[in-house]
Amino acid sequence: MIFAFLPAMGAEDYRYTLTLDKSRAMVKTPMILTVDIEQTDPSKVLFFDFEPSGNGRFLFHRLDKKVNDDMHHRRERFDYLVYGLQSGEWSIGGRIRVQRTNEERIVDSTIVDQFNARTLQSEESLEPVTPVKVTIDPLPVPADLVGDFHLESSLDRRQTEAFRPIHLSLHLKGVGFPPPGNLFGWNIPGVQVFADKPAIRLHYTSRGVEVDATYTFAFSSDHDFTIPLRMVRLYSPTRHQSERIGFPGATICVVTPPSLRKALLDPKNDPPSIYDRIATWKAFGIDTLVVLLGFISAFFVEWLKSRLKRFFAKDPFVEKVRAAKDPRALLMLLIRADAKRCAPWIDRIEAALHEKRKIDLKKIKREIVRGCR
Repeated sequence: MIFAFLPAMGAEDYRYTLTLDKSRAMVKTPMILTVDIEQTDPSKVLFFDFEPSGNGRFLFHRLDKKVNDDMHHRRERFDYLVYGLQSGEWSIGGRIRVQRTNEERIVDSTIVDQFNARTLQSEESLEPVTPVKVTIDPLPVPADLVGDFHLESSLDRRQTEAFRPIHLSLHLKGVGFPPPGNLFGWNIPGVQVFADKPAIRLHYTSRGVEVDATYTFAFSSDHDFTIPLRMVRLYSPTRHQSERIGFPGATICVVTPPSLRKALLDPKNDPPSIYDRIATWKAFGIDTLVVLLGFISAFFVEWLKSRLKRFFAKDPFVEKVRAAKDPRALLMLLIRADAKRCAPWIDRIEAALHEKRKIDLKKIKREIVRGCR
């Protein structure tokens, strides 16, 4: 593995390094950018953040942020998943957001002046970093998808009644560059085509984006028709080969109900019975309702899973809150973690310390934990 590495650089009170896990990659293939920032002046209290930049030629997603929050020797590491969007010789850089203060300011503002942490006295600046060079090569072949994907299709039936829709579902799954929302689509003369908004779920990892996408369509007509072949071009950078995946096509037989056939063949050219119309639209409405209920149920289940996962997941900040031994330690933790978000509890603890009132530490910890869920 070849690394694009930028030697340690920085300002008078910190230093940083940028590391890219490869110096050469193809368009829409993953790279990992790592940014390490270390405080070098122990007389200050520093907070860092990093904003990557590639002049619109890259897609960035932060995977992780690790912090050693020693007040006088702070170290932070940022890991980003990066995709090159255009071929050429480019640079990846960005800016470090530095917030400079000191322990005396924090203590003095908290104890003496009833300081509101949202107005912490500090100097904040955006400081550019020296960019790292990378070469982005074009794909060897044109491709609609880049990655390792497989596609499954499901057609609920191949025979239906006039104007009663049939449903097609295409399920794309794999690891690679996120797919577009308009990857599949049909325009068939004499056939009504309904397309639901694609359900695309993305999970970002160090090996790429894990994709789970579902494209759903409904087709309705009063005569036989064919859903044409629809293929997309796929390039796999791990296997170094291209292929085509998609829907192979299907012929649909449409059966006309007796009541509708009689109306169509009536020599007097009278309009169809209102009861026949109601029956047809009722069947259409029931099918549509079933599809909608299915999507709503799937969405609710995924939402509930994500909420439960977040509720039961161990949060490092929550663990630190629970481990705080006294109100002053809890106060310093909240100020360093997120002064704006934790402002209500910071104000209460500050007031109690100033007035020398007893604090129910267990109660306020429970409130903070609930507020972070």
